[in-house]
Amino acid sequence: MTIQELQEVLSLCSAQEVNGWFEVPEGRHPAVHLASNGVGLAINRIVKLRHLRGQVQVHTAREETYVFSIENAFACAFEDKDKRESRKAGFI
Repeated sequence: MTIQELQEVLSLCSAQEVNGWFEVPEGRHPAVHLASNGVGLAINRIVKLRHLRGQVQVHTAREETYVFSIENAFACAFEDKDKRESRKAGFI
């Protein structure tokens, strides 16, 4: 992934820049998928992030902080809570 692709994802999930960090609105928290040397990692429920010189720093809803190289990111996903139908208990 490139910085430009990451910026497009931030635009799609309506992130706003505040003090150098991109803050993601509630209900739109993205996940970033990483891989390096055959090992994968998914960082879920990102609430804010910033990028500096090819490095990305993220904070999650679980109050975790991750730092990774943008080169290791290959996909991002986020929910659109406003368009998602409510889930019903049990089988349908």
